[in-house]
Amino acid sequence: MGGIRRARARDIGEWESGDNRPVFVGIDLHKSTFNTAVVDDDGNLLRETKGRCEPDELRRFSESLPTGSMVTMESSSTWYWAYRVLSQRHDAVLSNPMKTKAIASAKVKTDKVDAYTLADLSRGGYIAGSYIPPPG
Repeated sequence: MGGIRRARARDIGEWESGDNRPVFVGIDLHKSTFNTAVVDDDGNLLRETKGRCEPDELRRFSESLPTGSMVTMESSSTWYWAYRVLSQRHDAVLSNPMKTKAIASAKVKTDKVDAYTLADLSRGGYIAGSYIPPPG
């Protein structure tokens, strides 16, 4: 998992122009903003975004991703509606922050690093998910 590996510009352009292979996405949610990191199968960073933590904005981001991508977020005060928006198109996972120790114990903690770490841990199958009861 080492450092953040950035994809070459050509790779990013190919992905944005219609590569429909699912990607791994980490989302660091806050009360008013969210940060995302999108990585490929090799852990290369394809895209980072920052947006307002509002359903319409998160929905637009979700729709920009290939359907069936693995989207991982940490539990926060905004997780419930965000999980519902993301799980409509993707495999969404709510990370248990007490069990995802790489983020809790990281020496460098920024929103971008947290988002990348969630995406990279998801890619490797190292996310401890939380139980989400069905709606209703």
